[in-house]
Amino acid sequence: MSNPSRKSPLEMVHLYLAGSLSEEDAALFADMMDHNVEITRFFQQNVLMDHWLSELCNAAVEPWRPAGVKSIPPLSELTGHIAGTGSSTEPDWDELVRLQNSEKPLSQMTPEEVAAYRARMATPVIAPIQSADSDYDPFAVLRELEEEEEREQQALAAQRREPHRWTLSDLFFIACVIVAIALGIGIYKEYQWELQRKNHPFQLETIPDDFNAIARISELIDPVWQESTPHYKRGEGIDSAELALKSGSAKIEFNNGAVLLLEAPVQFTVKDRLNTFCTFGNVSATIPPAAVGFTVGTPHGTIIDRGTEFFLAVDQNQFKAETNKGLIDVTTSDQKTTKLTKGNGIQVDHAGEQRLFRPSVMRFTTLETFGARLGEYVARLRKEKAADDLILNADPNLLVRFDAENRTENIIPNSSKAGRNLASELNITGAAATEGRWHGTQAIRFSGTTGECSFRLDGSYSRLILTANVRFDNISSQENTICASRDFLKTPGSFSWQTCRTGELILFVTDRQGHANLYASKKFMSKRDNGIWYKLSVIADAEKKTISHFVNARLISTVPWDEAMPLLPGQCLLGNSPQENIQGEGNRFVGALDEFQILTGK
Repeated sequence: MSNPSRKSPLEMVHLYLAGSLSEEDAALFADMMDHNVEITRFFQQNVLMDHWLSELCNAAVEPWRPAGVKSIPPLSELTGHIAGTGSSTEPDWDELVRLQNSEKPLSQMTPEEVAAYRARMATPVIAPIQSADSDYDPFAVLRELEEEEEREQQALAAQRREPHRWTLSDLFFIACVIVAIALGIGIYKEYQWELQRKNHPFQLETIPDDFNAIARISELIDPVWQESTPHYKRGEGIDSAELALKSGSAKIEFNNGAVLLLEAPVQFTVKDRLNTFCTFGNVSATIPPAAVGFTVGTPHGTIIDRGTEFFLAVDQNQFKAETNKGLIDVTTSDQKTTKLTKGNGIQVDHAGEQRLFRPSVMRFTTLETFGARLGEYVARLRKEKAADDLILNADPNLLVRFDAENRTENIIPNSSKAGRNLASELNITGAAATEGRWHGTQAIRFSGTTGECSFRLDGSYSRLILTANVRFDNISSQENTICASRDFLKTPGSFSWQTCRTGELILFVTDRQGHANLYASKKFMSKRDNGIWYKLSVIADAEKKTISHFVNARLISTVPWDEAMPLLPGQCLLGNSPQENIQGEGNRFVGALDEFQILTGK
């Protein structure tokens, strides 16, 4: 700390009047006046008087200044009168007040009256400055200030050296702040989502929660469905359903472990977890002990399982049942019941007549024979796909194509010939292998908590087509992100492609102001579609200012793109959003992906 010069109180008054008193001296002088009433009195009697005389008297006297009088004496001359008369009386302040309030203005005085007034006002008589305490050292306070400042600086230095000890109160406060920030961000994002939903041209419906699958179409072989009935897909869940196949085969797996094989032509109805009905066709059933009591009704009678494997053939005139394992109860329309044991068969006609027989050859499909036929069917599909791949990979507009069948450990190469120099490979972290679109094929599985596949595609594209074969395992509680730019919400033209919990396909695009604009399809999924494979596509065309959504190669909606701009993929993620955009697990993909591609061009 720099020390101010040691000046007397009188010198400080002179410097104050001259306007050159330093901050240090001013602080010291103020402290002197706090401790010494005589210094305060002197300051009031001389400094304030001098200001009053200088500002009021000089300006007023100037036009009538008597000869020989140059100016009102400054304080430096007035101090000579301090002890001049030896009087200890103070100036007559009342007289000054009377002069301001009662006497005529200086401008109305004669020169003689002005001179007399000047002389009277310019000679204040005060006693010499003396301290009330004869031992008072006016500079002691400065030393105290210096010592106090030095102690404060030492305390601050010690505080910096000492590590902060966290208390429970500190941690609780920090936790509250983090929770408040997270809630604020979540509420803001939800508000933005609801605002975009409200302004969207399509009505985004909520998926009903009353669907609970009791069975699933686990496999299909060359299925051709009746035109007037639902066309089920591999992996689709059912609660109550009518299945009508014109040709082909279907495998149905119930949650209780029962497995049914349907052979076309067949019309079969699932009523609940234990009750079904076959109008016509061939059915093979494998029923575990957990599903004992499983029932298949027919127009001619009913079969009740007692833990077995049985076969059933139904036409308009009769049905035949054979047991391969275990025991079944066969009840006719007249409520007559026959127990059928392993290796035996029964025929029941429309009149209820029964005939027992012992089949020499098993004429129905078993799980083993169905598996062999399924392998042949998938081999044919793979052969057809390989021929299509040769044409697709040679497409000059194809920039990226990652096929999970080509996976080697954690790498999938880009099979596109035109785009290999732009995006060489897909890097996989934490995503396991799972079954693909067909039995025995390979896909990438995302669980929602792990799994990230990344690639880079540089460049700016006025038209971009994204396509993926995906299976959603949790539609209703997720915002399943299929592909997203890592710079999403940071760079104009970055994007996030996903489905939402209400069953729409969505493309978010970051506009020039850094906002994410939503472009959604009409609803195409519901909770019953969990486990189904879809081929999904979106076309973003900046020249036409449209964004179009496709499901299984069928256009489902086209929406205007008012903020159209070239897209900038950059570093991209499959099956995930960038970490900073994830709310809990809400934007992570839950399901599987077995092929992904990006095209450009017309």
